[in-house]
Amino acid sequence: QKEKEKLEYTQEALKKAYSEIEQRVDERTRELVLANKALSEEISERKIDEEARRSSEEQFRKMVETLPLGIYLSTGVEQKSEYMNPEFMRLFGYSVEEIPSAKEWWPLVYPDEKYRNEVSERWNDSVENAIRTQTRIEPFETIVTCKDGTTKIIVWRFITMGDKNYACGLDVTDLKKAEAELSDLNKTLEQRIVDRTAELEVANKELESFSYSVSHDLRAPLRHINGYVDMLNTKYYDSLDEKARHYLDTISGASRQMGTLIDDLLQFSRTGRKELSKTRLNLNMLIEEVLIELEPVVKGRKIKWDIQDLPLVFGDYALLKLVWINLLDNAIKYTRNKQIAKISVGYKNEENDIIFCVSDNGVGFDMKYAQKLFGVFQRLHSQSEFEGTGIGLANVQRIIHKHSGKVWAEAEKDKGATFFFSLPKIVEERI
Repeated sequence: QKEKEKLEYTQEALKKAYSEIEQRVDERTRELVLANKALSEEISERKIDEEARRSSEEQFRKMVETLPLGIYLSTGVEQKSEYMNPEFMRLFGYSVEEIPSAKEWWPLVYPDEKYRNEVSERWNDSVENAIRTQTRIEPFETIVTCKDGTTKIIVWRFITMGDKNYACGLDVTDLKKAEAELSDLNKTLEQRIVDRTAELEVANKELESFSYSVSHDLRAPLRHINGYVDMLNTKYYDSLDEKARHYLDTISGASRQMGTLIDDLLQFSRTGRKELSKTRLNLNMLIEEVLIELEPVVKGRKIKWDIQDLPLVFGDYALLKLVWINLLDNAIKYTRNKQIAKISVGYKNEENDIIFCVSDNGVGFDMKYAQKLFGVFQRLHSQSEFEGTGIGLANVQRIIHKHSGKVWAEAEKDKGATFFFSLPKIVEERI
């Protein structure tokens, strides 16, 4: 009985021990599973990181090998060669094996000792400082002798990361050549402009001198013509038949017309030579003076005036007065066929200029001939229709151009015309 009880006790103890062992095995198994899972995840992450690194390196390598930029990789202050991209080898003709370090580089690409010492001293100081401070050096330019004996102008930039040094060289030889050619071309063009300007100034002076001289020389024969016409009219006018009187009247009228033309030519010549004397001008007062001077041609006419209150301008009083005289006289002249003439004067502000205009309801003109308006002796109406010499508007244009402005016109046949001109605003107004 005792043996039986002992056996049962032993079996119970074994069951209990086995149960504890199973429990421990289960716990250890779970720990191992979890550890294995964590290890698997870590390995997977490392694989992913490794793949990403490899992909990034592959992309970087492709980029470096296809860049139109020579890249040289070295290590340490000694700058031992590790890598040259294809563009670097193409530019200079050397391989990594031929240049194991920057030490071998200098005599190959800078054969002139003096120049080599200047470049190497600057380069080495900059590189050592860049490696020490982990910064990059500013780009600088050198003339490099390549393996085939040709020379290239290279702009260098040095970048350091850890113990890795990257020297990047950009070939700017063609760019420098183009810049030099462009500079030479600009100098040539500038000289041509100076020469042509001088020629033009001489031609203008000669033309003005010729115009002034001719105008004065024409006065002498005109005085003779007028003198003899006056003598004929005084002594023989009553005894002449109607046809002879008509001839004398025609000669006298043509002589007066010629005198007016000479006066206008002289005015045109003086305008070209006159130096501007600019002051602040009250255009309202100036136009009042102009209208007083034009009273003889306005007499007996019905004119409806519409004149705006005009702003101050900066210009030459005498010349701008001549502009207004010409424009207003034209407006009066070309509205003479209207029972009631309408003439208006106005302006509008632009960013840097003031645009003035003189409008009328007169005969107008065809816009396809507008380019002829401001030429000397150019007229759109015959002398029998409207008197004139064809110089007034040419004078207006010359004066406005001297004031750095523009002049133009708009019109419609039999429906009037508007003449515009611009003047720069007073400096304080611009500010």
